[in-house]
Amino acid sequence: MLTKIEIRLLSAFVFLLLVSKTIVYVIMPTTQQDPIMTISQVFSYLNGYHHSSLFAHAYLDDFIKAPVLSWIGYPYFSVVPVNAFSLYCFHLVFIFINTLLIYLITKNRQLVNPWFYIIAVAYIFSSYTFGMRVESVTITFVFMNILVWYLNIKDAMKLILLALFTALAGLLHPVAGIVAGIFTFINVVNERRFIFFLLYLVAGVVAAFIISGGYLLEYLQFFLGHDEMEGHLFVPSTIIQYSVLSVPLIVLCVILILNSPSKKKVFFLINVFFLLIMCFGRSYYYVYAIGMMLLIVLIFRFNEIQAYQKMMMGAAMIFAFLMTVGLPAYQLIENPAYGEKMRAMQAATRKFSEELPDSIKIWVPGSVGMAVIEKPNSRFHMKIYIYQPNIQKQLDFDQNDVVIIDNYKDRKYIQQLIGIKGYAIHFENYIEPTKGLVTSSSLFRNRSDSIGLWHGIIRKL
Repeated sequence: MLTKIEIRLLSAFVFLLLVSKTIVYVIMPTTQQDPIMTISQVFSYLNGYHHSSLFAHAYLDDFIKAPVLSWIGYPYFSVVPVNAFSLYCFHLVFIFINTLLIYLITKNRQLVNPWFYIIAVAYIFSSYTFGMRVESVTITFVFMNILVWYLNIKDAMKLILLALFTALAGLLHPVAGIVAGIFTFINVVNERRFIFFLLYLVAGVVAAFIISGGYLLEYLQFFLGHDEMEGHLFVPSTIIQYSVLSVPLIVLCVILILNSPSKKKVFFLINVFFLLIMCFGRSYYYVYAIGMMLLIVLIFRFNEIQAYQKMMMGAAMIFAFLMTVGLPAYQLIENPAYGEKMRAMQAATRKFSEELPDSIKIWVPGSVGMAVIEKPNSRFHMKIYIYQPNIQKQLDFDQNDVVIIDNYKDRKYIQQLIGIKGYAIHFENYIEPTKGLVTSSSLFRNRSDSIGLWHGIIRKL
């Protein structure tokens, strides 16, 4: 059990983390490629293209057969100003929802103190939680799946809700659906309800088919046949990447193993789950480990948490705070011009787009994508396209399109991509470049790429 003082200190530390992280993001509103690519479908939906993602996936036409994320994001992005900060707040809302679900799950089993606090800390004090990837949303349905299993409701209603939440998770991202199915299977094995599991599988497929509007097979074919799936292989090193940025979760694993009378079973489940996630070849899928730890707490009994274990978690929280907030804060203090340039680049990109007629497209990198993502004529470009010939043929570059780059070296791959269609481009500098941020991986001896803004107009050769 945690004392009242410990709970207050923990709550204050969580509040400090959230406030500090938000302040840092306001000063340096950076966005990575994956969050931009994922959320782009919402804005196509807002513009009336219900089965497309014009900004980031125009080359794939109507690959979004089940626009679940669009349905979820529609109410929010239809009323807020569209920019990098609104994307951050969208994911922050889901962090709060997920924390609430952890509370409801543990409260239902009278496990709030200490397990809600410790599991919530492991979830919030991870850099991956603030990565703004789709897992912020998918894990919501995974948690709802766990909550439903332990509710005192009739089996028929439980079956329907489990199938619904699993289908929604899977249509947001296949890995989320697989994880939800695995968690349900663990509960089934624990309670010996195998016939129920067979019914659940059938109901889940039916629910996914209905929600996808009958496009379930095409949805699966897209993910199974996409070029990027080749890189989703067994990669053991991903656990190291995740562990460094999610130390409280690793400490939670240790506490669960040490405090359980069923140490071997807990150890086995944790390791099997991590091995499974390694098969997907990406470190960000380990966020679902929070669900695994939550499930273990619900299934097994545990001894009282020891004082030294609380100290371990406290030390892990401090380290995670330094990685999540301290590192970017230091980078900004060391190079304050970086945040200023980033904000100026986003403002300039929006200005460019507003001056263009709808018939002229504007192509932008991820760093300034949120400045124009809601525009029907905006498009996303990235270097990986030069390694994907099938995509190159479908990129809809046209004469007079405007292209924005944030690093002068990127002009080479843009010239390569448009050269395939017989076009050329010359870039002019609009915002002078500034040096990149010092990187922790080099022990602050090296820097990330410099940033600036260049623009050019596509012309015929």
